[in-house]
Amino acid sequence: MLRFFSYYLLIGLVTASVTLGFHLYYRKTLERPYSKKALAIFFPFELLFWPLFFIAALSRGSFKPVLEQSKSFRLPKPMPIDPEEERRRIAFRQGVYKNPPFCGKYIYEYGSGFRGFDKDDSGIFIFEAKDVAAFLAEGRHGSPYEIENSETLTINLREDDPDEVSDTQLIQRWAECADSSMEFYSEIAGCRGEFRYIIRNMVAAGIGQSYCVTCNKHYPNSAMSVTHPPLENGRGWIIDFIQCPKEHTLMDIEIMHFF
Repeated sequence: MLRFFSYYLLIGLVTASVTLGFHLYYRKTLERPYSKKALAIFFPFELLFWPLFFIAALSRGSFKPVLEQSKSFRLPKPMPIDPEEERRRIAFRQGVYKNPPFCGKYIYEYGSGFRGFDKDDSGIFIFEAKDVAAFLAEGRHGSPYEIENSETLTINLREDDPDEVSDTQLIQRWAECADSSMEFYSEIAGCRGEFRYIIRNMVAAGIGQSYCVTCNKHYPNSAMSVTHPPLENGRGWIIDFIQCPKEHTLMDIEIMHFF
């Protein structure tokens, strides 16, 4: 029996040490790394209950996510680009730009949540197509991938490709070709990621209107608010919340991620 417990603790010691080592190795890439106090508690716990570690690994089909502690918060590795696939993608976007789909007088989009969870019942944002086109013509799309500071420096993370048609250009072209004589509500069909930032800036500018499902009421966007809480411990996502006057959230939008 004594030998059994000796082997049991030896396996636990190796398991806890390897897990701790991997966590420390990946610590800088984790959004919420464990504190030193938590690690001090976790080490003896895993030493004594190491079989739970293997059960977690088997349930995930791999030891790596368990060793990394938080795989979902690690930066993804860049994927190689297939030149032929890229050529077809650019050609398709150019075709859509030249011949955009039908758009009526109004453009609408459902409220949505950060990281894709379903919040279609939260609200609807409604804009006149001509207002969207005019807004984008002024260069006010507000994508987080372009940061400008005229007093210090200009950072542009987009690569300049003369053949590339950006999401903003596609949306602007679509809105410019809208038939204002048709009292028709057109849902944004593509480029939803970019349109979320356009919605945020148009709401902040008081353009258009929003419908809050919870209130069962339409509000002019001049009555809506765009807020973002401060980061905790300087890590995590900066997220903007679009809320109605009664503080119901219709949309939350990820802006920037700090590790």
